Amino acid sequence: KGIVYPGAETSADIEEADSILSELETGRGIASGVLQIIALIDSGTGVWNIREIVTASPRVCSSGLDELNLCRNMGIIPYADFDPFVYAKGRIVVETRAAKVQPIGISHPYGVLPQFDDADEIYQQALRGKNLGFAGAICPDPSWVVQCNTAFAPPADRLEFFRETRRLFAEGVAQGTAAVPYPGTTMMIDVPVDENARVNLELWELCAAREAEKAKAIEKQESTMA
Repeated sequence: KGIVYPGAETSADIEEADSILSELETGRGIASGVLQIIALIDSGTGVWNIREIVTASPRVCSSGLDELNLCRNMGIIPYADFDPFVYAKGRIVVETRAAKVQPIGISHPYGVLPQFDDADEIYQQALRGKNLGFAGAICPDPSWVVQCNTAFAPPADRLEFFRETRRLFAEGVAQGTAAVPYPGTTMMIDVPVDENARVNLELWELCAAREAEKAKAIEKQESTMA
């Protein structure tokens, strides 16, 4: 719940939005801090000031580039074979993750030249976005939703690996060692590997809970229409 804020360039922009949302919460009996802000950056100034933007208010939950408007702001004509925003995307990912905020975006060229008729390519572009460091994407069309959800969620075929990683590492720590081998591989499980497994399992649980919530809502809607 909250707003998408396009065009934020400074912390003052976010602080003003925060103040307006606080007044709205008070006036409508909404719990304080419930309404969130997704900050979309569409100017060079915004990219430069991304750190102050994403740390200006605890309401900021996500941030990403509005690539089409950023092209206009910077006088760029987008082409499919060249990504003009490698630096800008890197800034978004690094600064938002450092601030514990979710970076959102997708791989080039779909940020500037989105397509809607190839489900597999949408999935691949979202997966590349995930591997650039993004944690989600804004879907401009319903045809993106399933593919993006699948790409950004932890892969189902890795869940048992993550669970076993956590189990083995916990056993190793209990025995006084900080690194243990994963059976049948050359991989060693240490703190970063265990932490990655923990994060993926927690994300999977959140995704599963959200899917269950959506299924329940759809079932309720269908029952009222029957």
